Amino acid sequence: MLDEYVDSAERQKSVLKLIAESVRHALVITAPTALVLLFASSYQNSQLLHMCEFRVDRARCMATPIPLVNIIFYFVAAYVGVAFLELLSYYLRLNFNTVRLLIRQGFHVGYFLMLQLAFMYLMILMLWCIIGVLLSPSKMAPYAAAVITFVAHAASLYARLKKTQVRVQKMVVRRVGMYKSRMKDTIVPAVLDIIMNKNVDQGLHDAGFSVSRVIVSVVSSCIVLLILFVFLFIGFRAFTNPTDLVAGIINTLLIIGTGVALNQSEGGGQADQESNLVEDAAKNISERIKDVLEMVAKQIQTGMKLIDAMNRVKSEYGEEGKIAAVNESSGTAPNPPPPPESGSFIRSKLQNK
Repeated sequence: MLDEYVDSAERQKSVLKLIAESVRHALVITAPTALVLLFASSYQNSQLLHMCEFRVDRARCMATPIPLVNIIFYFVAAYVGVAFLELLSYYLRLNFNTVRLLIRQGFHVGYFLMLQLAFMYLMILMLWCIIGVLLSPSKMAPYAAAVITFVAHAASLYARLKKTQVRVQKMVVRRVGMYKSRMKDTIVPAVLDIIMNKNVDQGLHDAGFSVSRVIVSVVSSCIVLLILFVFLFIGFRAFTNPTDLVAGIINTLLIIGTGVALNQSEGGGQADQESNLVEDAAKNISERIKDVLEMVAKQIQTGMKLIDAMNRVKSEYGEEGKIAAVNESSGTAPNPPPPPESGSFIRSKLQNK
C-alpha cells in the first residue's frame, strides 16, 4: 500500500529505487517509535525530578525505575521485532499461512497503537506550546507560532492541491469524452468505460494529482518545514535570550516568515502558474488516454482482419472448416471443428490436382 501511495507498485524498479524503497519502509515503520520513546523518556525525567527533588539519596532515587516507562520500552521492543519479521516476510515473498497471518495482524495492531501514542504526544506538545504563551510570552511565542504556521501550511497546501486535482480531473474527463464518442463504434461501450476510468486514475496518479500523491506531497512539504523550524530553534537557543521580549518577537516573525515563504514557493497565490499547470497536466493525460484508445482500436481491427482472413482460407475446404461469426442473439460462438486426420488432408489435395 505504501509503494502504491508513493510511486507505483506494478512498475519495475532499478536497484537504487529498491534501496530507497527499503529505507522508506524502515523509516515509516520506525518513525512512530521515536516519538513514543521520547514521550517515555520525558515522562521518566519529569517523574524522577518531582519525586527526588528533596531526597537526600538523590542519586539512588534518580535510578529508580518507573513501571509505566518499562512497559512502554518492552512494548516498543516487541513491536520492532514483529515489524522486522513482517519486513523480512514481505521481502522474501513468503506464502500466507497461519504464522504469516499472525505476524501481519500483530504488526497492524502494533503500528496502530504506535501511531496513536505518537499523535497523542504531538497533540499534547502543540497544545502546551500554545497555552505556554500565557505563562511566558517571550519564550513560548516562537513555539506557538511554529505550531500555528505548521498546521496552516499543511491545510493550505492540501486544499490547493485538492482543488487543482479536481480541476485537472474535470478537464481530462471533458477532453476524453470527445475521444469516447469517436471510439464508441469500434470498442464495446463497457470495455471503453473500463479503459477510460483506469487510465484516467493512473494518469492522475502519475501526474501527482491522485489523492495518495496529494497526501505524499503535503507530508513531504511538512517534513521540509519541520526541518527548517528545527534549524531555526537551534539558532534561537544558541544566539538569543529566551526571556528577552524583543528577541521573542523577532524569533516569532522569523518562524512565520519561513512558513509563508515555503508556502509561496509551493505555488501559493500564483493563479496563472496554477492554471498553466492544470492545462499542461490535463493535456498530457488526455494525450496518453487517446494513445491507449487508438492502440486498443488498432488491436481490435487487426483481430477482426485475422478472423476474416482465417474464414476465407478455411472456406476453401468446405463449410465444416469455416470459422462462424458470433451469434448476435445468444452472444456465444460455436465450437471449432476438429483438425483433419494425419495425412488425409494432403492426399485429398493431391487427388483433386
